Amino acid sequence: MHSGAAFALKAFEAGASGYVTKSSDTAELLRAVAVVAQGGRALSDDIAREIAAERLAESQSVVSSLGPREAEILRLVASGRSTEEIAELLNLSAKTVQNYHYQIKSKTGARTDANLVWLAIGADLVDPTAHADRR
Repeated sequence: MHSGAAFALKAFEAGASGYVTKSSDTAELLRAVAVVAQGGRALSDDIAREIAAERLAESQSVVSSLGPREAEILRLVASGRSTEEIAELLNLSAKTVQNYHYQIKSKTGARTDANLVWLAIGADLVDPTAHADRR
């Protein structure tokens, strides 16, 4: 198929289970066929890297629209802190933290806290390999 993330994403939206570009080697094509035959979804490495780069750049630009306090609260939410913990750390009321949380979701278009975690990771606000010691 054509190279380019947009083509691959549209193919998946249309119901495709796999997408391999013309420039992919034979081994990659065979791997993709095997994955799809087992009910999985497959994507050639070149397109996967392109989609990841686009999504990370998108995440960084979305997060850059946040104010400093919003970015800090996003970092804490993505680190697994509760509303109460964030309120105590930042000397805010829980209601204020909840309002910021809502504003962050609105500005970023995130529907869930899991979406916020991915945005924070993509913007390097949190290290996905670090385990926070909160006590």
